[in-house]
Amino acid sequence: MNTQSIIKMYVEEQRPIVEVAKAHGIAPKTAKKILLENGFEIRSKNATREKALTQEQLEDLYVRQKMSCADIAKYLGIAHGTVHNYLKKYGLNQRSVAQAKASDSYTLWDAARLEKCRLLLLEHKEYQVVADLLGCSASAVENKNRENWQIPMSIWVERNDEIRECLEKTRNYADTAFKFNISEQALWHKNQKSWHIDLSMNSTLFGIPTQYNGTLYRSKKEAIIAQYLTERQISFEYEKKVKQDHGWTCDFYLSTYDLWIEYDGLESSREQTKSVPYNRDNPKVRFYQENGYRHMILGKRTWQKQLDGFFATNSVL
Repeated sequence: MNTQSIIKMYVEEQRPIVEVAKAHGIAPKTAKKILLENGFEIRSKNATREKALTQEQLEDLYVRQKMSCADIAKYLGIAHGTVHNYLKKYGLNQRSVAQAKASDSYTLWDAARLEKCRLLLLEHKEYQVVADLLGCSASAVENKNRENWQIPMSIWVERNDEIRECLEKTRNYADTAFKFNISEQALWHKNQKSWHIDLSMNSTLFGIPTQYNGTLYRSKKEAIIAQYLTERQISFEYEKKVKQDHGWTCDFYLSTYDLWIEYDGLESSREQTKSVPYNRDNPKVRFYQENGYRHMILGKRTWQKQLDGFFATNSVL
C-alpha cells in the first residue's frame, strides 16, 4: 500500500477522501483508516470543499476557461450542487457565457494572446512556463491547447517512453505525475489518447515489488507464482502484451498451453467492500471472452489449487 502517496494527496494537496481512495483503488474507509493510523485527522466534507473551491479557482475555471458547473464538478470530483452553491456564494453564477466573454477578465484569450500561446507551445515550453508568461493558470493553457491545437509538451517529446514505462510499473497517476513534475490531468489525457494503460488491475499499491530469478514482479505473490511455474518447468512470459496496439498486459502467458493468466490480488479487499469482482465488467477480461482467449483468473487464496487443477486436467497443446 503506497501510504506516502495517500498522505500526500490528502494532507499536502488537500484532496477529498473519496478522490484519494479512487486514485489508489481502495475504499474511502480504508483510506481513512490508513490516515488515522499515521496520526492524521479526517476533515469534514465541508472543510474539504471549502478548501477545494476558492474564489480564485472558480474564477479561473468558470470565467476564464468557460467551464460549466457540470464540467467543474467532474474536474474537481465533487457534486454539481456544491459547485453551484459556491458560484452563488462568490457571485459568479449570475454571469452567462456570453457575459463572461464580454467582460474585461475574458480578454486573456483574444486573438493575439491565443497566437502567442500557440507559438510558445510550438517551442515545446511547459504549460506552467507559458502560463507564467501569459498571466494565467497552467490548466487554462492546457485546456486551450487541447481545444485548439493539441501541440505536445516537450516532456512528451523527450521522455514519452520513460513516462509510459513508469506508469505501467506504478499503475498510479499521482506517483508518476509527481516524479516527472506534470499534472495528473495531463497524464490522464495522454494515457486515454495514446497508451490505454489499464490502471484498474495489477496495482503495485496492493503488493511489494519482489525480485525472483532476475525479474522484478509487481508483488510478492506474483513472484511466488513465478517460482511455482519455474519449479514445475512450465515456461511463461511475464506481462506479455494482450494486444500489440494497446497498453494491456497479462500477468502470465503460458505459450505451451496458450493460457492467459491474471492474478487478482484484491480478491479479499473486494469481498470486504462488496465491490465488483475482478471478472465482472472488466474490459480486459471481456476482451478475452469476446475474442476466444483461453484465460484464467487466479484468486488470492486459491491460486495454487486452481493451477494444480488446471495442469492435472490439461495437456500441452
